[in-house]
Amino acid sequence: MLKRARRKTTTLVQADIYNLPFPTDTFDACLTYNGLHCLEDPPSALHELTRVLRPGGTLQGTTLVRAAGRDPLINLFRRQGAFGNPGTRTDLRTWLETAPLTNITLTASGAVTAFTARKSGTHHSPASAKVV
Repeated sequence: MLKRARRKTTTLVQADIYNLPFPTDTFDACLTYNGLHCLEDPPSALHELTRVLRPGGTLQGTTLVRAAGRDPLINLFRRQGAFGNPGTRTDLRTWLETAPLTNITLTASGAVTAFTARKSGTHHSPASAKVV
Protein backbone atom coordinates (compact mmCIF):
# COMPACT_ATOMS: atom_id res chain seq x y z
CA MET A 1 0.00 0.00 0.00
CA LEU A 2 2.82 2.44 0.83
CA LYS A 3 4.55 1.64 -2.46
CA ARG A 4 1.36 2.48 -4.32
CA ALA A 5 0.91 5.72 -2.35
CA ARG A 6 4.44 6.85 -3.25
CA ARG A 7 3.84 6.58 -6.99
CA LYS A 8 3.86 9.83 -8.89
CA THR A 9 0.33 10.29 -10.20
CA THR A 10 0.39 13.88 -11.42
CA THR A 11 2.21 15.53 -14.29
CA LEU A 12 2.32 19.29 -14.68
CA VAL A 13 2.16 20.58 -18.25
CA GLN A 14 2.46 24.19 -19.36
CA ALA A 15 0.55 24.58 -22.61
CA ASP A 16 -1.29 26.95 -24.93
CA ILE A 17 -4.96 27.05 -23.81
CA TYR A 18 -5.99 27.45 -27.46
CA ASN A 19 -4.04 24.37 -28.61
CA LEU A 20 -3.76 21.82 -25.80
CA PRO A 21 -1.28 18.96 -26.36
CA PHE A 22 -3.79 16.24 -25.48
CA PRO A 23 -5.90 13.95 -27.65
CA THR A 24 -9.61 14.58 -28.05
CA ASP A 25 -11.80 12.99 -25.33
CA THR A 26 -8.97 12.57 -22.80
CA PHE A 27 -10.16 13.96 -19.44
CA ASP A 28 -13.12 13.32 -17.15
CA ALA A 29 -12.95 16.91 -15.88
CA CYS A 30 -11.32 20.23 -16.76
CA LEU A 31 -11.04 23.15 -14.35
CA THR A 32 -10.44 26.84 -15.01
CA TYR A 33 -10.58 29.07 -11.96
CA ASN A 34 -10.23 32.84 -12.38
CA GLY A 35 -8.62 32.46 -15.76
CA LEU A 36 -11.12 33.09 -18.56
CA HIS A 37 -11.30 36.85 -17.96
CA CYS A 38 -7.51 37.01 -18.48
CA LEU A 39 -7.83 35.65 -22.03
CA GLU A 40 -8.43 37.58 -25.25
CA ASP A 41 -10.61 34.80 -26.69
CA PRO A 42 -12.51 32.96 -23.92
CA PRO A 43 -14.87 31.17 -26.36
CA SER A 44 -11.92 29.53 -28.16
CA ALA A 45 -10.41 28.45 -24.84
CA LEU A 46 -13.72 26.88 -23.77
CA HIS A 47 -13.99 25.11 -27.13
CA GLU A 48 -10.49 23.63 -26.66
CA LEU A 49 -11.22 22.55 -23.07
CA THR A 50 -14.40 20.88 -24.33
CA ARG A 51 -12.43 19.09 -27.06
CA VAL A 52 -10.21 17.34 -24.50
CA LEU A 53 -13.15 16.40 -22.25
CA ARG A 54 -14.51 12.87 -22.60
CA PRO A 55 -18.20 12.58 -23.48
CA GLY A 56 -20.07 13.12 -20.21
CA GLY A 57 -17.07 15.00 -18.78
CA THR A 58 -17.43 18.08 -16.60
CA LEU A 59 -16.03 21.58 -17.02
CA GLN A 60 -15.97 23.73 -13.89
CA GLY A 61 -14.60 27.14 -13.15
CA THR A 62 -15.02 30.73 -12.13
CA THR A 63 -14.51 33.97 -14.00
CA LEU A 64 -14.97 37.68 -13.49
CA VAL A 65 -17.88 39.00 -15.54
CA ARG A 66 -18.83 42.43 -16.79
CA ALA A 67 -21.78 44.09 -15.10
CA ALA A 68 -23.06 47.59 -14.47
CA GLY A 69 -20.66 49.50 -12.24
CA ARG A 70 -17.61 47.30 -12.86
CA ASP A 71 -16.76 48.15 -16.47
CA PRO A 72 -14.45 51.12 -15.65
CA LEU A 73 -12.33 48.91 -13.39
CA ILE A 74 -12.28 46.06 -15.91
CA ASN A 75 -11.31 48.52 -18.66
CA LEU A 76 -8.43 49.81 -16.49
CA PHE A 77 -7.13 46.26 -15.98
CA ARG A 78 -7.47 45.59 -19.72
CA ARG A 79 -5.38 48.68 -20.54
CA GLN A 80 -2.72 47.47 -18.09
CA GLY A 81 -2.68 44.04 -19.75
CA ALA A 82 -4.01 42.21 -16.68
CA PHE A 83 -7.33 41.21 -18.25
CA GLY A 84 -8.27 39.88 -21.64
CA ASN A 85 -11.86 40.05 -22.80
CA PRO A 86 -14.29 39.26 -19.96
CA GLY A 87 -17.89 39.03 -21.00
CA THR A 88 -21.21 39.28 -19.22
CA ARG A 89 -23.02 36.33 -17.61
CA THR A 90 -25.09 36.11 -20.78
CA ASP A 91 -21.89 35.95 -22.84
CA LEU A 92 -20.52 33.21 -20.58
CA ARG A 93 -23.66 31.09 -21.04
CA THR A 94 -23.48 31.57 -24.82
CA TRP A 95 -19.77 30.65 -24.86
CA LEU A 96 -20.47 27.46 -22.89
CA GLU A 97 -23.42 26.52 -25.12
CA THR A 98 -21.39 26.99 -28.30
CA ALA A 99 -18.36 25.08 -26.91
CA PRO A 100 -20.68 22.90 -27.07
CA LEU A 101 -21.61 22.06 -23.49
CA THR A 102 -24.90 21.18 -21.80
CA ASN A 103 -26.35 21.07 -18.27
CA ILE A 104 -24.96 24.55 -17.67
CA THR A 105 -25.20 26.04 -14.19
CA LEU A 106 -24.12 29.61 -13.45
CA THR A 107 -23.86 30.90 -9.88
CA ALA A 108 -23.16 34.59 -9.30
CA SER A 109 -21.20 35.82 -6.31
CA GLY A 110 -20.44 39.50 -6.63
CA ALA A 111 -18.18 40.13 -9.62
CA VAL A 112 -17.42 36.42 -10.06
CA THR A 113 -19.58 33.77 -11.69
CA ALA A 114 -18.99 30.08 -11.01
CA PHE A 115 -19.98 27.65 -13.75
CA THR A 116 -20.42 23.93 -14.27
CA ALA A 117 -21.23 22.26 -17.58
CA ARG A 118 -21.05 18.82 -19.23
CA LYS A 119 -19.92 17.56 -22.58
CA SER A 120 -22.72 15.65 -24.29
CA GLY A 121 -22.56 11.89 -24.51
CA THR A 122 -21.48 9.01 -22.33
CA HIS A 123 -17.94 7.73 -21.99
CA HIS A 124 -17.60 3.97 -22.36
CA SER A 125 -14.41 2.53 -20.87
CA PRO A 126 -12.91 -0.41 -22.72
CA ALA A 127 -13.80 -3.78 -21.18
CA SER A 128 -10.11 -4.32 -20.45
CA ALA A 129 -9.76 -1.10 -18.46
CA LYS A 130 -8.00 -1.65 -15.19
CA VAL A 131 -8.96 0.32 -12.09
CA VAL A 132 -5.95 1.01 -9.91
